[in-house]
Amino acid sequence: MVKTVTFSFDSTKYPGVADTETFTLDQFGIDLNMDKKEIETQMQRLLEMWIWHKLNISYSIVYDS
Repeated sequence: MVKTVTFSFDSTKYPGVADTETFTLDQFGIDLNMDKKEIETQMQRLLEMWIWHKLNISYSIVYDS
């Protein structure tokens, strides 16, 4: 059986800004024999990358000395 994950976001501030995509865990190279915590960490990282790509987010951090 193929396991899938669906990433989705919807802007409450900008109507119509939303997207949803479904991927197989194989597409991400996630092995179901991995520790549950490691799978959750990988999925969180992938979700953040997916959202940044969809919204074309960039950022910088500037420190004053």
